[in-house]
Amino acid sequence: MKFTEASLATYQFSEKVWVHCPKCDELGLITSVLGKINIPVPIGFNSSFLCTSCGLKKNEKSAWVGFLKATISKPCGFCGVTIHYSSPITKEPFNTIAVDCSSCGNPNKLVPNWETYRKDIPCDPFFGMQLALQTNIKGNVLWFYNLDHLDYLRNYVKASLRTVENRHKYALISNLPTWVKLAKNRNIIVKKLDQLEKDFLKKSKF
Repeated sequence: MKFTEASLATYQFSEKVWVHCPKCDELGLITSVLGKINIPVPIGFNSSFLCTSCGLKKNEKSAWVGFLKATISKPCGFCGVTIHYSSPITKEPFNTIAVDCSSCGNPNKLVPNWETYRKDIPCDPFFGMQLALQTNIKGNVLWFYNLDHLDYLRNYVKASLRTVENRHKYALISNLPTWVKLAKNRNIIVKKLDQLEKDFLKKSKF
């Protein structure tokens, strides 16, 4: 089998994203109209979420429900040395935090800057909801926004000859981990993706 499809970035599959509803954990759909700038993370987008079970709706692009990370880079109130701090990821932000200065040792009560956190988390890029399409393969997680996304990667994995036109550093194929590309893992990956698709179609009642 030969793979000759165009080089696509992950965001190009993000106009429809299947997720778990943050309220009832059932299947929900995020639909988005993407902005002009979408690499590496979409901005300027217009997104809405609808749960297929409880009817929860979200349409505020600022309505982030996923993980957050706090960072601090401020001078110590006692000695003036800059304090650098990064918090563990959390879904429960706090207003202030006490951080000891690494230079003088005095505690400083500081207001952190909060940022959305997506790295290594199988979540959508708009609201931070858990993706519905994900599977564990030998301790590694593969995730997808929708079935087109899944099918694109499955076709790539199936192929013994892979020719990708106009590949760039943000391309999905360019950022795949090595284990996905190895021929020895081809059968188990394809089998897992076939099962994931089957289970999803059954659950979504298409």
